[in-house]
Amino acid sequence: MLLIFAYLFAVERVLFEDASIAIFKLLNYKRFYITNHRFISALIEIPALIGVKYNASVKTIVYLFSYGYFLPELFIILSLVFVLKDYKSLLVLLLLLVVLNNFGFYYTYAEYHKGINLSVLFFSMVYNEEQFKAHQKIYNVCLAALYIVILFCHPLMCIIFFFIYLYFYVEKKIDAQRLKKSVAFILITTALKTLLFRSSYDTQKMKLSITFIKDNKMLEGFSQQLFHHNFVFALFFIFAIFILVRQKKSNLLLLFQCLALDILS
Repeated sequence: MLLIFAYLFAVERVLFEDASIAIFKLLNYKRFYITNHRFISALIEIPALIGVKYNASVKTIVYLFSYGYFLPELFIILSLVFVLKDYKSLLVLLLLLVVLNNFGFYYTYAEYHKGINLSVLFFSMVYNEEQFKAHQKIYNVCLAALYIVILFCHPLMCIIFFFIYLYFYVEKKIDAQRLKKSVAFILITTALKTLLFRSSYDTQKMKLSITFIKDNKMLEGFSQQLFHHNFVFALFFIFAIFILVRQKKSNLLLLFQCLALDILS
């Protein structure tokens, strides 16, 4: 159904919001158009760039761009069905595609919901870790790569990771020690990503934060650019979980999980 709609509404999707800018950049510069850490865009743009490389018509490229938008979901579905055989997580993904259809269908560069969809695959991989005991190194590399991709989708994706591990802890699938290690790892990597790497909407160039500060300190609203309000919110969320884990407040953690689920839904 998504592929059918991608065909029927290809023009409307490409002319909507940021997608129109992206297709313009792809056609004119013939290279990936990635803004402000939205690395998930690279996967989406592959079919359109192939069309550009082989001098396809603009109409064909528009359709390829519309189809390419669902490549992440296709990858997730194939992984869940043929590798993990996790049909419950597949159902979760389908429900997310229905609930988030406004962002999932028209906002071509809404990286947050792409990160949420990919987090379903991450959840399934952690949940089915026992299946990969014989290939633990390959499993660890794949899980780490997926983690990095999701982490760079949006500043708030770190909350999704915490929610996943909090769920496993409340359901007694992991112990408090592993939860603490997971919280520490996510906190450190999120902080490093935010402090070390910045990019501009105008230039799309990745810079170290110190260079970003030097070049942009006179900009109006600089503090908002340096410290995204979503990152501040995420820190409060992380801190709350960390305190609850240290105090071994399992009942409060369960309540926290329910509240988080209500907010996300």
